[in-house]
Amino acid sequence: MPKREFHPRRRRCKEKNIGHHYERVIALESLDDVPRELGKDLYIVRRGQKDRWLVVACPCGCGDKIEANLMRTHYPHWRLKRHNDSTVSLRPSLWVSEERCGSHFWLIRSRVVWAFWEQEN
Repeated sequence: MPKREFHPRRRRCKEKNIGHHYERVIALESLDDVPRELGKDLYIVRRGQKDRWLVVACPCGCGDKIEANLMRTHYPHWRLKRHNDSTVSLRPSLWVSEERCGSHFWLIRSRVVWAFWEQEN
């Protein structure tokens, strides 16, 4: 089995934000209602009792906005789970392209869990 090593792959990102978490979950009716400054809030766009989009600021601090499609009729799509403690989890992971910042992470109970492993050749 190949050995794995820690390898930060982000180019534009600030230092990795190990303890990053999103503070609030805010429901909106339209993507147009999402503010420019996202801060540490998670935005869920809902229409007719159905979640459509999740919008967050990239947790690495690069300033990019990440939009994850939650509609199962469109591809790709993610699944959102709401917890009783007002946090959310998302699967699968979010992976931002290398042309942007290259962040790759899971969102578990509104906390960021980084995925920084790369196989050695």
